[in-house]
Amino acid sequence: MNPSRSSPQPQRPGLRHELRTPLNHIVGYSEMLLEQLDDLPETIRPQIRPYLQQLLQEGRRLFAMLQALSVEGQSEPISLEEWLRPAEEILRVLAQLRKILQQQKQDSWLSDLERIGAAAHQWINLIQAHPDFASWFCPPHPISSETQIPSHSTDPLKPEPQLGSLLPCCKVLIAEDDEANRELLTRRLLRLGLEVKVCHDGEEAVQLLQKEPFDLLILDLFMPRKNGVEVLQWIRSLPTEQQVPVIITSALDEVEGIGRCIELGAEDYLIKPVNMQVLVARLHAALEKKRLRDAERRYLEQIRQEQEKVEQLLLNVLPAPIAQRLKNGETTIVDSYEDCTVLFADLAGFTSWAAQQPPTRVVEVLNTIFTAFDELASRFGLEKIKTIGDAYMAVAGVPEPNPYHAEAAAEMALELLRVLEEMDRQHDLHLRMRVGLNSGPVLAGVIGRHKFSYDLWGDTVNLASRLENMAEPGTILIGPRTAQKLSSRYKILPLGDRYVRGRGTVKVWRLLARKPELSPSQEEKG
Repeated sequence: MNPSRSSPQPQRPGLRHELRTPLNHIVGYSEMLLEQLDDLPETIRPQIRPYLQQLLQEGRRLFAMLQALSVEGQSEPISLEEWLRPAEEILRVLAQLRKILQQQKQDSWLSDLERIGAAAHQWINLIQAHPDFASWFCPPHPISSETQIPSHSTDPLKPEPQLGSLLPCCKVLIAEDDEANRELLTRRLLRLGLEVKVCHDGEEAVQLLQKEPFDLLILDLFMPRKNGVEVLQWIRSLPTEQQVPVIITSALDEVEGIGRCIELGAEDYLIKPVNMQVLVARLHAALEKKRLRDAERRYLEQIRQEQEKVEQLLLNVLPAPIAQRLKNGETTIVDSYEDCTVLFADLAGFTSWAAQQPPTRVVEVLNTIFTAFDELASRFGLEKIKTIGDAYMAVAGVPEPNPYHAEAAAEMALELLRVLEEMDRQHDLHLRMRVGLNSGPVLAGVIGRHKFSYDLWGDTVNLASRLENMAEPGTILIGPRTAQKLSSRYKILPLGDRYVRGRGTVKVWRLLARKPELSPSQEEKG
C-alpha cells in the first residue's frame, strides 16, 4: 500500500475549498477582461486577446486538474511541478500584458491584472505549503498540456444577454465575504444591466433584506456571523410573499451540502469558480420565476379585492350573518324571532317639498338624511331593512337577538328626531319625522334569486307601520308591548285607544324622552 494514500482525510476537502478561491479570481477576471476587450482601441485588441485567452486557458487547466482529483485514482500522482506550472505561466503572461498595457497607456486594466497575479501567487503558496499535496489525490487520467480542458465558458468573447432588457429594474443582493469575488460579481452583473448591492456576511444580508426589497440574492455558503444555510433558514421562515429567490455559490461540491441548500429553498447551487454563462442562465430563470410569482400574487390580490367589493355590496343588502349563510350555500333562509322591535320612520311633508326642488337636490337630500340614519342604526345596533321612497325601516333584535331591543329602537327613534331637526336648521328643509315602534314576534328571511332582499313579516311589522302613519309630524308612537318594555326608563304619554286598520282598537302611547338617571338610593326606594 502506498503510504502517501493514508494522509488524513479531513485535510483534503479543506485544501480543495481554499484552492477554489484563487481559481475563481483567475478564471472570473480573465473572462471579464475578455468581455471588456471591445472597450480598448481597436488597434491594440489583437495584441491583448491572445494573452487574455492564455490566462483563461491556464486557469481552466488548474480548475480541471482540481476537479479531477480522486482518492480512488489508479494513476500515478501528479508532481508538484505540474501543479505549479499553470500558475507560473499565468504570472509570466501577466508580465507581458503589463508591458503592453503600460505602453498603450491603458493603466485602468492594471488593477484587474494585479488581482489575477495575486490569485496565482495564492495558488502557488497554498501548494507549496502542503508538499505532500500531490500524494493526497490522484486524477483518474493523467493531465498533460495536450489534454482537452472543459471550457469554463462556451465563448468568452460572445456578448452575454442583457437581463436588464428582459427584466427591467431587477435588484440583486450579493452576500460574499471575499472582496475580489464581490467586486468580480458586481462588475459583471452591472454590465448585464442589473442593479447590484453587496454585503460582507450573512448577518448584514439579513439586515438589508429586512430594510429593502430585492429580486434575487446571490449567497456565498461560507461566511462569518451567519453562513449561507442560516440565511436560507431565515428566509424560509418569512411569509411566502417576502421570500427572495436565492442562488448559492460555494467551493464546496459535496452532494449532501447541495441537497441541503436546495431543500431549504435555494433556486440553484453553483460551484466556484462560477461559470458566468451558467450564472446568467440561472439568474434569468430565477428572476423570471419571481416575476411570474409576483404577477400571480398581484392577480390573487386583485381577485381578493374584487371579492371584498362583492362581499361589501352583499353586506349593503343583507345582514352579515345572513350573507354568510348564503355564501355557505343555503338557498332558503327564513327564521322566526319571538321578540324584537320594528321601527318605521317617514319624512312628513317630503312629497310637497320634493315637487318644488330639482331632482338632483331631492336625491342629494335623501342620501344625506338616510346616510345619517344608517350611522344611527349602526350606533344603536339596529339592522336596516330597507327604504321605501322617503320611508325608513329598521329592526332591533334581528338577526342577532338583543334583550334590550326596545331600548335600542327607542334611542334611535329619539335621535332621528334630533338629527332631522338639526338638518332642518342647517338647510331650511321644513321636514319633520314621524316614527312608529312596535315589539313582538316576526318572521325574517331572504327573498329573490338574482336580486336579494332581506325582509320582515308579521302582525308586529304591520302595526309598527300603522303607528308611523298615525303619528303627528315630530312624534313617536309606540304599541302596547313596546310601552311595557320602556315604561320604567322612558317618559311615555298614553294616548288611549286608537282605531288601526286591520286590527281594530289598539292602545297607543307617545314616546317623549328618556327619564333622568336615578341615583342608587332612588332605585332602592323604587
